[in-house]
Amino acid sequence: METLLKKMAGVRIVVLGDAMLDVYLAGEVDRISPEAPVPVVTVHGRRHALGGAANVAANVAAIGAATRCAASWRRRGSRTVI
Repeated sequence: METLLKKMAGVRIVVLGDAMLDVYLAGEVDRISPEAPVPVVTVHGRRHALGGAANVAANVAAIGAATRCAASWRRRGSRTVI
């Protein structure tokens, strides 16, 4: 495994895909909504993390490869390629 990780230092990788921002909520469920069969959550914490192509690019960079990410990003109806 160490040999494989050392070889990654000389590798160049381009990641293409959709960049996403994952949001994780932590909280308590006290009841089920009467309007739909979904839990009603009292949120106590929130965490953001890279998702999609952004997560892949971060993971590839973490193992030592020279990484570039070409991704599309959509927010509020607009779309941008970064």
